[in-house]
Amino acid sequence: NAPALGVYKSTNGGASWTLAADLASKTPPNPAPPASGVDWFQGGITKLELDPNNADAVYAAVVGYGLWRSNDAGTTWRQVFQTMNPGDTFGDRVEFSAVDLGTTTRIYLGDSSDDLLVARVWRTDDAASIAGSPTAGYSNAGWTELSSSANGTNGFLAYGYCQNGQCGYDDFVVSPAGQPGVGAGHANELWLGGSMNYDELVAYGGLPPRSNGRAVIRTTNGGALPQDVRW
Repeated sequence: NAPALGVYKSTNGGASWTLAADLASKTPPNPAPPASGVDWFQGGITKLELDPNNADAVYAAVVGYGLWRSNDAGTTWRQVFQTMNPGDTFGDRVEFSAVDLGTTTRIYLGDSSDDLLVARVWRTDDAASIAGSPTAGYSNAGWTELSSSANGTNGFLAYGYCQNGQCGYDDFVVSPAGQPGVGAGHANELWLGGSMNYDELVAYGGLPPRSNGRAVIRTTNGGALPQDVRW
């Protein structure tokens, strides 16, 4: 008897709430009963953020369905980022952080698949310009990948930032908010976290250690070209 999964809106200070029916119809939950423990929260919302440059625009990360945006205060919705593996058994998860660049909004986004055991990182510097799709299946045009599967590149440090199928429950993507009225603030700073990569520690991987486990990583030049971003 729990409420339906999705985004809810109140216009009377929280006295009553209304489900965003348009989004809910496009991001249905797993048909398995929640009591079974195998539904993995498809259709659930992991994060909501208002666009800092448009009070009527809101973004929602939906388990299994990527990132969605409403430009009319939650009435209608479009998919603006599709997860890498929409059919994931456990429900692909995206996490994101919206950043005020002054005139446009940057979004950092982490996309993960517990079936594929991988996580990737993306960025757009003008979120409002992304057309998106009124249904699932957006091509992800307008996004630039900051991670890379190529060993030895800067992007490889962020590739798989949460490992071993744990992104579904311990993934975060955060860019610190800037000081009010100052504009971009920490726009080039991005923090990623997911899980300890034990295989890269001395106790498990031997010497020399590949890393300190990458449990939490940070870049302070996330606005550079992808090949120049340092983690």
